[in-house]
Amino acid sequence: MKIKKITKSHFSGKVYNFHCLPDENYFSQNILTHNCYKGNSKGNKATNMSFDTFKKLLNKFPQYNGEFLTQQIAFGITSVKSHPEFFQIVEYCREHNIIPNLTINGADPLTNEEIQRLVKNMGAMAISVNKYNFEQGLNLIQKIINTGGKQINIHYVVSQESIEFAYKLCEASKNDARLKNLNAIVWLSLKPKNRGEHLQILPETEFYKLIRFCLDNKIRFGADSCSGHKVLKTFTKEELNSYGNMVTPCEATQESFYCNADGYYFPCSFLENEKRDIWENGINVLEINDFVKDLWLNPSVRDFRRSVKESNSCGNNCCHFKI
Repeated sequence: MKIKKITKSHFSGKVYNFHCLPDENYFSQNILTHNCYKGNSKGNKATNMSFDTFKKLLNKFPQYNGEFLTQQIAFGITSVKSHPEFFQIVEYCREHNIIPNLTINGADPLTNEEIQRLVKNMGAMAISVNKYNFEQGLNLIQKIINTGGKQINIHYVVSQESIEFAYKLCEASKNDARLKNLNAIVWLSLKPKNRGEHLQILPETEFYKLIRFCLDNKIRFGADSCSGHKVLKTFTKEELNSYGNMVTPCEATQESFYCNADGYYFPCSFLENEKRDIWENGINVLEINDFVKDLWLNPSVRDFRRSVKESNSCGNNCCHFKI
């Protein structure tokens, strides 16, 4: 979701999210949404999705006249160096008219060559910036933009512990020359799971203050779909009429889903290992024969899709987690 510059027409089609690299982030919904700090590890060993597995998985998705119907795939990485086949994967996407998007850690020491390859292949990039990698992150953003990068954003998870620094990012977006051509800061609501378990959810009143601060000070911002309803509650009547339809709440199982490194399907990355239901293990996409019958119309998927729709209609932020 993005405010003001993106119309609702930009959110058509399906978006499939592959967590092909260990750790950190992913995003979806055509432009930007989630920051996946939930991690991608089994015990102490992180896993990657191989290029061969990626191609097999992609071939399970709908096609028409030999062309993939998938429009975009979102990738999340700690470092491009952590996956030896990463560029093969994203270049394969481009060869098949699929736009790859990327979220990357602001502390990643990218070489000039790596930045050039990213700028060439990525549709949009988000840099995860926090108080620990602030200078590195802003320097990296400037370098990517100066290399020709377009639609470059900052991802930042807001919580009670992190809200103070959020306003520092706002200030930097207005006054730091390195962020002159930044597209937006994208606020991500905390999901209290895994690496986020020790953090406290930001009260809605404080979230509203942050959004109003951005609106009132003309700070370019966006938010993940998990925050959609909270953003809508912040708008005035005039703002709702102007760009309320650009805010898209949760679209899991409707316009996007997540696959882990082993090719297992989940409505979103945070549903993985949820012991209360089927999403502890997910659905093995590599073993399905018919995408529509075996996955899209799978009873568990349909039940979750129904829950999402009911939650959205009631103005709730998530049908599964307290956010």
